[in-house]
Amino acid sequence: MDKKRFIFPAHFTTRLKILLGIFAIAFLAIPASSKWHSWSERVRPLDQIPSGWIDGKVEPLTQGPAAADQGRLEWRGPHIVLHLSGSSIQMGRQHGSLLKKRIQLMLREYIDPIESTELLDAAREMRTALPKPLIEELNACAEAADVDPDRLFLAQCIGDIREAVTRRRAQEDHSCSAYVAFGPATADGRLECGRNLDYRLTNKVARHCSLVTYFTPRKGEGYRFAAVGVAGMVTGWTLVNEHGLIVANHLGGGSATRVRAIPTLLLARIVAQWAKTVDEGVEIIRKAKRVRGQIIWLAQEADPITNRPARAVAVEYDAEKVSLREAERGILIVTNTNRSFYGVIPERNVACGRYQSLRKLIDEKYGLLNGTEFLTLGEGVPLSITQHVVQVLPAKGIFQVQHRILPGRLGEAVTYPLPGHE
Repeated sequence: MDKKRFIFPAHFTTRLKILLGIFAIAFLAIPASSKWHSWSERVRPLDQIPSGWIDGKVEPLTQGPAAADQGRLEWRGPHIVLHLSGSSIQMGRQHGSLLKKRIQLMLREYIDPIESTELLDAAREMRTALPKPLIEELNACAEAADVDPDRLFLAQCIGDIREAVTRRRAQEDHSCSAYVAFGPATADGRLECGRNLDYRLTNKVARHCSLVTYFTPRKGEGYRFAAVGVAGMVTGWTLVNEHGLIVANHLGGGSATRVRAIPTLLLARIVAQWAKTVDEGVEIIRKAKRVRGQIIWLAQEADPITNRPARAVAVEYDAEKVSLREAERGILIVTNTNRSFYGVIPERNVACGRYQSLRKLIDEKYGLLNGTEFLTLGEGVPLSITQHVVQVLPAKGIFQVQHRILPGRLGEAVTYPLPGHE
């Protein structure tokens, strides 16, 4: 397999710094032959997983059961992989039973320091807007993990609730960036995309709770999908379903908010579970009661059987309005910056350094991209806040993930099959 070069967040303000940064990362890259393995080669039974992972705690983090009902855990290289299937209640119970200690850790580290009566009251109000199956899944997960359901729900939507309650735009330390390329922008015309999630989770959560989850809903209750997230999240920040629909979120959109609505990450999950095409995903977002301004981008490879062309769109929205931005010349670049919500901004006037750096790199390789380079970067962003990096290659039926394992350090990349390609 070709050697992979991952370009991660760094401060690139001039062409020279871009080239120096690429050289430095390439120099540190580990050869693919020693780090990239097939799906089957990465399976390791859970009885071989070391326990006592939580640094500085007297009580070790126990590994828990390897299976519960129809759910199961696998250990693939450095990654935890969670498989859930059945009804919403069954998937919730499986999730809570298999990852009980990790869910409790996630809540202690992520929610306890910021929990308040005001936020919990808002969370209870927001829950009333959720579809019944999602409420049932969250409640079943909380019961099995022996945690408070309101605190677990708060973990799914803390950013949304804070902004909706305060009525102020979030000033969170995010620097996510993403690209999609297809058609004339790639060597073979096939679609490829990638994103980095930059978000401040504690080191313990990043190291011990990061995972990939495969959801297999009961027949008639949606499509199979995979999500890259953390234990206790019944969704993820980066998702892809069995029809090859890719879904991810960024900060952005407008300032209008409301509390009694569907939070961002759960809306992304609904799209991944119920949308077969980009059009269907956009329609779900348009019709949903949305909490706050965000950007959700969607991408999908061409389907020669139905003559559906490849497509990628960024949906910039808030509680009141939705704006759609299509790919141009086979390229879509998304950062935490609006491009169309307040009117289309001319390319030359996009001030975001990360956007311009990605545009420059893609333009330099226009028509040459072939999945061997992952062009995701952020300007002035410390690697310590990058939580995961994902590349999706639909033509190969795979996606690749790196999780953060230590401050300023991403773990090795692991290849996963797309849902339906196992």
